[in-house]
Amino acid sequence: MIATNVKQQKNPIFKELIIQYVTELLTIYLLIISFVSLLVVILGSIHVRQLEQQYPSQAIVSVQEQRLSVKEMADAYISSLEVPEELLLKEPETSVQTIEMMSDTLFTSEIPFGINVDGITPTIEKFNVSAYCSCEKCCGKVDGITASGDTVKEWCTIAAGKKYELGTVIYIPDLANMPNGGWFIVQDRGGAISNERLDIYLSTHQKALEFGRQYLECYIYEKED
Repeated sequence: MIATNVKQQKNPIFKELIIQYVTELLTIYLLIISFVSLLVVILGSIHVRQLEQQYPSQAIVSVQEQRLSVKEMADAYISSLEVPEELLLKEPETSVQTIEMMSDTLFTSEIPFGINVDGITPTIEKFNVSAYCSCEKCCGKVDGITASGDTVKEWCTIAAGKKYELGTVIYIPDLANMPNGGWFIVQDRGGAISNERLDIYLSTHQKALEFGRQYLECYIYEKED
């Protein structure tokens, strides 16, 4: 009976010790968290001051003191930059004449093969455009002689239907980045070439296969009677 009473007396004491221990641990934990937070704030403030000293900005000061608008902020910052006077006085290099020359380049100086389309108004049509080479599979022969009698030329010769006379000039804007600048001359025909199709000559069968079949807008420059 006496042993039971002693055991009952020890249990409350043990529980109180546990509660006291846990309370102390939580207190220490909260103190550590508070110290770390305070340290972060102090270090952050020091870093901000260092940045302000290292990168002073008239625009930032203006924003803090005068609450400028976005446009005024931009103007203030630009004004704070040191720009060499010679750059401020320098005139733009691109003139109106240069722009006009650039717009005319596609249709004048970049036209290859001695093509002259001056005075010819083009008609614009969309064609089913493919490619061929001078192999037997594509042409049934390998001599490279076109229907016009000329020898095929890569990125120059194009086969068209009989509606378009030999010598007709065709410009394809989507191929302007090619070596010919997108300009072709109708020099050939083909059994499978209708008036709605065009066939571009390329030097190898592989290139022709890689070109595939494309629906492209074309400018047709037909000689006027």
